Amino acid sequence: MTEDVLSSVDVVVIGTTSGVRAVAEELDSSHAVVFVTDRHNQARVAERAGVPTHRTTFDTGLDPEAISAKTAFVATDRDAVNLLVAQRLRIHGDVETVIIRVNDSDRTAAFDGIATETVTPAEASVQAVQDSLEAL
Repeated sequence: MTEDVLSSVDVVVIGTTSGVRAVAEELDSSHAVVFVTDRHNQARVAERAGVPTHRTTFDTGLDPEAISAKTAFVATDRDAVNLLVAQRLRIHGDVETVIIRVNDSDRTAAFDGIATETVTPAEASVQAVQDSLEAL
């Protein structure tokens, strides 16, 4: 995919796992979403589900200047990568809201001032269950 896919979307979902890909797929039903990943297998599955996808390497390949979105959800499996990506989005990207998944809750303080909101994997799971129950 080209960099154009990253501009003027509602939500950019950045992650590496099937759970994060599932978030992108769910959001895609009601928002303009792009799933950004460095995992070829996750990108293929998202593309088969019809979700626009951008493959990158997070350490050097993600060009935050190409991202224009209302919200970015940064949820890789490494907190150091989440911190780096969030900082780059804040400095160089055009993103109103940055939500970061913090994998180790002891590191939450490192994200203060960068993220609009932080969530832990447990909080994200609890919220997903609550949302599902409300939909019943």
